[in-house]
Amino acid sequence: MFKDQIYTTNSSNKLNDILIISQFDAVGLNELNSLNLLNRFDKKFIIHRSLLNQLLDKLKNEFNILELKNNRYFNYITDYYDTKDLSFYNAHHNKKQTRYKVRTRIYEETKEQFLEIKFKNNKGFTQKKRLKLDSIGNESFQSHSDFLKKFIPNCSVQLESTLKVEYKRITLINIKTQEKITIDFDLSYGNSNNSVIKDLVIIEHKYSNKKLPEYTAQIFNQVNAKQIELSKYCFGIFLTKPNIKYNRFKSRYLNIIKIINYGKYYGYNTDIELSNKMGILGFFN
Repeated sequence: MFKDQIYTTNSSNKLNDILIISQFDAVGLNELNSLNLLNRFDKKFIIHRSLLNQLLDKLKNEFNILELKNNRYFNYITDYYDTKDLSFYNAHHNKKQTRYKVRTRIYEETKEQFLEIKFKNNKGFTQKKRLKLDSIGNESFQSHSDFLKKFIPNCSVQLESTLKVEYKRITLINIKTQEKITIDFDLSYGNSNNSVIKDLVIIEHKYSNKKLPEYTAQIFNQVNAKQIELSKYCFGIFLTKPNIKYNRFKSRYLNIIKIINYGKYYGYNTDIELSNKMGILGFFN
């Protein structure tokens, strides 16, 4: 049964599958910041973890890798904020033309902390505004209400922390073609690393022109990357909140299950029984 394939383990022993990152030419923050992709188009893809090495091998001659303090993958800690009735989540679920996300993010390796607002319009254009913080916490967050009101219309309702997300990220850039690829893996939701989603890799391809660059698109096809509209925030709310509305996202989450099931299945480990929430057993009968 699906439930029998859920267990708790730490995935740190799997990092040997990304040793190929040592073969990339490295860049630093100056080169990364020169891309200026806070205003951009982007697409997301998912693959099974077993294909990550193959993907990196195909990208290594076209992209450089971000390296900071001899590290080539980085730990991200993100806290998302929403209204008490989850209006940002529901706007996404209900297909609102314009959507917002509000989060604070800690970049562990550099110890930098930011308050970020992410806006997406009905044409697929993404805009991000960020404010560097001296500290992160609810008191610090609320003290920057002017920043929030400046970029979010009618943001008069107090926001509260609704979800904590941690993951590891590899960042690749091509300065010539103005592209950035972020590769996220070992996602965990909540306050426990025991809820790691083992074999899911989320790729976000960010670029300045509306058309997806052809060469990169071919590479994604070669590794059977599945294009998907996926929000780590919405997915995390689904996994961690009871009685949440998710019908519109059901097919997307089924695609995640199928991707994870590509090889040996490690799956989810959450306090909420995923099979009950999704009726997942019905998908596999």
